[in-house]
Amino acid sequence: MWLLIYVKRYTRLTPTYAVIMLFDVTLFTYVSSGPFWRPIERQGCRISWWTNFIYMNNFLLQDKECCMGWTWYLANDIQLHYVVAPILFIAFAKNIRWGMLIGGLMMAGSSLIQLWIVLENDYPPAPLLTAKLQIIKTLDAYWKDVYVRPYVRCGPFIVGVIVGFLLNYLTPNQKSNAVKIPKKWVLIGWTCSTVLGLYSVFGLYDYARTGDISEWWRALYVIAGRHSYALALGWVTFACATKNGGKF
Repeated sequence: MWLLIYVKRYTRLTPTYAVIMLFDVTLFTYVSSGPFWRPIERQGCRISWWTNFIYMNNFLLQDKECCMGWTWYLANDIQLHYVVAPILFIAFAKNIRWGMLIGGLMMAGSSLIQLWIVLENDYPPAPLLTAKLQIIKTLDAYWKDVYVRPYVRCGPFIVGVIVGFLLNYLTPNQKSNAVKIPKKWVLIGWTCSTVLGLYSVFGLYDYARTGDISEWWRALYVIAGRHSYALALGWVTFACATKNGGKF
């Protein structure tokens, strides 16, 4: 069964991926023009195309010009689908508490790894342009060491798996997904979701405006910023799907 899951995921993504790569290295350069029009990526794809098709382009040949740099997300998606999802599925199959515990530990581990990398290399808390433009010098290294790594990006994926499992577990009757939750907890859920969402979006407002940030606030945002956004959206998804979204 696991092999079938892996093969299906690969064959679902790769044919379309290959067609887009072919378009990118041949015709894409002719669809527009101008002084800032990005030149064709033919040279980068000549060197590293094979890393894209094994979905390791977020690890291999990072010192070279990458082929379709935005496809780091597909590499993350495949890696998390192949490694993290099975671990969570097995844990949830054993016991829902085990699944929640393993998911929470993996998210905590992801935050600590990201914090260690950021503090060790004196990276910014997020890849933002600030009033201090010298930060541009660190963004390339940040991209390679933090931005595209699956062990940094796994938190939102885990939240999505947990929300999906809870919806399936709590709503076995497909005719009605309603889950009765006391109004007090619904209010707490929406309040926490709002606070977490606003924090993830505006938590670095002063930093972006001035370029200055305290060490403790930088550490806090590195640990919680990405997870906060995922948890906020996770609650919105769960609440609305289970008829706890009010007028939404």
